[in-house]
Amino acid sequence: MSSHASAELLSAYLDRQLAEQETADLESHLDHCRECHGRLQGLNNVVANLRHLERQAPPPTLDMAVARRIALAGERKGTLDRFEEGLEAFQRRSSLMLWFAVVFALVLITFFFLNTLARSQNTTIPVTFGDQPVPSAPAEPEVPEEPPAP
Repeated sequence: MSSHASAELLSAYLDRQLAEQETADLESHLDHCRECHGRLQGLNNVVANLRHLERQAPPPTLDMAVARRIALAGERKGTLDRFEEGLEAFQRRSSLMLWFAVVFALVLITFFFLNTLARSQNTTIPVTFGDQPVPSAPAEPEVPEEPPAP
């Protein structure tokens, strides 16, 4: 081996999954390479520590959840069915959005029409706060007419 051994190769060596020639080549490399030998010892320590861990029982609801998923797997819908359902939902939403847009447009048109109509009639709407009316703007003072020049 000209380069260092990969973690996958070292793991396969620990699991005794290498062919005879690969095992011989790796052992020869490990005799001369301290770095790979140290990595192999580290992996070996991890595996040994994993074997000492306490085994945990699965949660009691796991078997029911797995059985439910298996039962539902037979009822899965195909891609075309899911696409059609999505298209129907989009059409329902888009028709609601269309109605909302129409109502909103009518409200805006009515507002602008009434605003324009009020301005053209030059009328004001008195605003009252509680029982007190808001005083209207003072009338413009009358300008006396100048007598004609002789």
